[in-house]
Amino acid sequence: MKKSGFFQTLTGSFYNPETYRYVVNNKKGNTFGYLALLVLLCSIPLMIALVTVTDNFIKNDGAFIIDQVPELRINNGTVSMDKESPYYIKSKAGETLIVIDLSDSAGINELQGETKVLLVKNKLISREKENETRTYDLSKVQSFTLNSSIIKGWLGYAWIIYIIIFVFMVIFFYIYRLIQALVNGVFGLIISAFLKVNLDFTSLLFISMVAITPVAILASIVWATDIQIPAKGWLGFILALGYISFGIMANKPQIQSAETENSEQDISEDNTMQ
Repeated sequence: MKKSGFFQTLTGSFYNPETYRYVVNNKKGNTFGYLALLVLLCSIPLMIALVTVTDNFIKNDGAFIIDQVPELRINNGTVSMDKESPYYIKSKAGETLIVIDLSDSAGINELQGETKVLLVKNKLISREKENETRTYDLSKVQSFTLNSSIIKGWLGYAWIIYIIIFVFMVIFFYIYRLIQALVNGVFGLIISAFLKVNLDFTSLLFISMVAITPVAILASIVWATDIQIPAKGWLGFILALGYISFGIMANKPQIQSAETENSEQDISEDNTMQ
């Protein structure tokens, strides 16, 4: 049996029984490397979509919001700014996003209406979720300056953040797919018993890693394009089990015996012709 490369395994996972026989007969751990490359490949469309959405926001709504940011300074835990208080930062649609109230008489300690952030003299309150807020104590900050120019300067290094996000994305999805393969391997034990195919858990784990391929590729496309598919989680689960069943049947002894007999017959015919 000739060695199967990454792209041969990737394409073969959709239709070729030989691909699933190969991973069972060559248990050398290279399937873990295959899964890592698969996750890396499937993470690229997601990262492209994330970068595109983020850049579009920064160039449009983000730029409009950043241009409104005043000169903010924190000295010994006290916030000051170069604008009259209270100061409001709004979206293009006119929605109030940030309220900055640094007046000594300011009694506002809670977010009002749809406001996302409230900054007072010594603390910052942000809305994490619809009914959840978080308060950050600024009293221990000795010196800090923020304005629109500084924020725009930070955005010039956004590519570093994108790289960090991509690395963490690959690590997260690799762990996620590995756990998924382990769980599917357990289901594979049930399926193999039902189909009367004697395979150990290691073989079923390798089959599950390859069987994840169609699901991972389709999921990457769906997530990146934001296509709305009803019950897509269940559909992915069923599709994975279907390919695991396909991989198990590919390793059924009768199939292997038939393949051997055909191979021996071809060799016999070649010798006769010679």
